[in-house]
Amino acid sequence: MGTDARRTPTQAWPGLAPSRGAVAGADELASESVRAFLVDRPRTRLGLVAAGSGAEALTVAGWFGPCNYDNDTAKISAVLGDWEDRFGARVVAVGFAALHLSVAAPPVSERDALLVAESTSPSARTLFVRVRNRRSLRSRRSC
Repeated sequence: MGTDARRTPTQAWPGLAPSRGAVAGADELASESVRAFLVDRPRTRLGLVAAGSGAEALTVAGWFGPCNYDNDTAKISAVLGDWEDRFGARVVAVGFAALHLSVAAPPVSERDALLVAESTSPSARTLFVRVRNRRSLRSRRSC
């Protein structure tokens, strides 16, 4: 793949991007992120979904946020479930077309972040996932 982590749709799937190892404190970080989210948006409503994880809740609730990219929310849930395990990602909030995550062990470089995006799907560059981590870094779209 060379030094550029981006690929064209004709290139082969690069496989899973490496995680940083054991993830600690993911739930605590998610709680902090929810509190910060609510401070910024005090009129936010709470929704409860009977699901095993935030990733599964998206499909169970019938979320259509990514419908302009893919009508199968289960695919998004599968990717997020993997990110929950490998990066300590937690769903913090869901809006009409927005998904807010906390990530306890995010990629540390732009190249690693691009590998994570590229390892999920060919259309990953067009999915906007707003990520807030301990250093308040934001993931960004790569063109």
